[in-house]
Amino acid sequence: MKLAPNWFFSTKLCYEWNADGDGNQCGGSGVSTKLCAYVNEWTTYYNDDSDSRGGGCQMRWGIESVGYDNWFDNVQICFRWSAVGSGSDQCGQGVDNDLCATINDFTNYYRDDTDSTSKGCQMQWKLSVPIDSPQWIQNTQFCYEWYTNDNQGQCGGVFNGVSCAIANSFTAPYIDHTAGSGGGCYMRWKIFVVT
Repeated sequence: MKLAPNWFFSTKLCYEWNADGDGNQCGGSGVSTKLCAYVNEWTTYYNDDSDSRGGGCQMRWGIESVGYDNWFDNVQICFRWSAVGSGSDQCGQGVDNDLCATINDFTNYYRDDTDSTSKGCQMQWKLSVPIDSPQWIQNTQFCYEWYTNDNQGQCGGVFNGVSCAIANSFTAPYIDHTAGSGGGCYMRWKIFVVT
């Protein structure tokens, strides 16, 4: 099988966030509001500590690349969310449940405002590629990893804290249920391809 070309390894997965209220709920100490990583590298961890404090965290994802083949214009990064049980106002707040973005663009912002009144928000990611694209990109995976520094009940849904999905498939669901119970959830993302 043909391996990924050099330009793909200069491609970056990026995550942007901003706080629309109490800034201590989002990011973590000194974490940049834009976190990017080259293919096969993890982004820096983002700390999700949303709770009953005012405001929430605006989150979006994108892929940045230059010098790529024409078909790569049709690749997308996709994010899917849904509310778990009641409390749908804790998740999304007005945006579509499926958010996708093409290369060098970002998804619309997703708003995370979970607290103790909800059952949480389910989150999934996918790398969407054309069905006639090269085999190496069809075998590329989108991954996320998480850990908690306190109450594990606030985070997860994946037992070992890592989930990867091959292109055109969504990752296993991540359950975001941060509340006022101390600590938070640390998350990071990666695009992985065999070299």
